[in-house]
Amino acid sequence: MAINGDSQMLKIFLERLLPPKPLDEPVQLNLSDKMSIEDSINISKQVINLMGNEEITPEQAKTMFATVKYYQESVVLHDLLSCIKRLEKHMQK
Repeated sequence: MAINGDSQMLKIFLERLLPPKPLDEPVQLNLSDKMSIEDSINISKQVINLMGNEEITPEQAKTMFATVKYYQESVVLHDLLSCIKRLEKHMQK
């Protein structure tokens, strides 16, 4: 039927023959272990530019923003805990 020009049958045939397109593709995100707030802002600008240039989807941008936010919060938390430990050590002297 697909050979005779039945476009619906051709579509079904191709859907079965070809693997489905992945919903998401890997995106490289370089995060430093010493990332500053300025670095976060710069990465956010890059993500916005990628999305604006249609190089990534809004959903990928959302995931990247969440990753940057989580990573930055982890760095800040680590820094705060280090400061608290130093203060506690200093107060024990």
